[in-house]
Amino acid sequence: MGRAFLARLGTFFPSCVEPVGSSATYSPKCRGTILASKNKRRGAGHTLVEIAIALSVLAIIASIGFFSLSGTLSRYRFMKTARLLQTDLQTMRSLAISTSRQTRVHLLAADTALGDVDSPQVGAWELQIGNRSSRSTRWDTLPPDDADGTVDDSEGLRDIGVGGGSEAPRISLAPWPALEGPGTDNTDCIVFSPRGWVDNPPSDLVSGSIVLEVVDKVGLSRSEPTSAARIVLSRGGASQLEITDRMARAPGSIGSQAVTTP
Repeated sequence: MGRAFLARLGTFFPSCVEPVGSSATYSPKCRGTILASKNKRRGAGHTLVEIAIALSVLAIIASIGFFSLSGTLSRYRFMKTARLLQTDLQTMRSLAISTSRQTRVHLLAADTALGDVDSPQVGAWELQIGNRSSRSTRWDTLPPDDADGTVDDSEGLRDIGVGGGSEAPRISLAPWPALEGPGTDNTDCIVFSPRGWVDNPPSDLVSGSIVLEVVDKVGLSRSEPTSAARIVLSRGGASQLEITDRMARAPGSIGSQAVTTP
């Protein structure tokens, strides 16, 4: 064999070239070395069956992760909406105390098809401040309008429905019990006095409280034990957030978890 060929062969397969005096010659061991190298390279690849199995396993893992993430997002939106309503109640109570004027949370829309998971979510309320410490005759949606008569309602409306500013997919506000409200023109309203108390008549406070409910429609359709959040508002203005099983609980029962805000 030529010297140039033997030199290149010795570079890649040193065992294939044996020195003989001042020159080199082809070694019989070379065939086994080359075949072993080919087999090694061939073993590094993957068959179509192996690739298909690997892709199937990845698809199963991805689907499990998707459903887990979907449930986590739904739970997050559910708790976020419930806490938003509770926070709004406490915000209006604090505003009544600090301004010495009545404030109210005016309930606007509820979902009457909670059991239909394919129907869009519904829920809306607005935050308003009155013009007096009692028996207010005008109600201004937040923020309070300027003295020059400029109307601005940008901060006072909460709409969790489709396209709403606080949209929460598949999370709805349940129909609330009848609320007469104090005085006139306060139907479907929770009114706070400058003392921070709920100004509604006793007939609005069943068992001494007003209860509002936020429902996870997906969780309800799956009979999950934490499908509803009840905001329980006492006469004194304190609120408690209860996470409950809407399907299983008896009327007036207390949830499994509770967060109280004075």
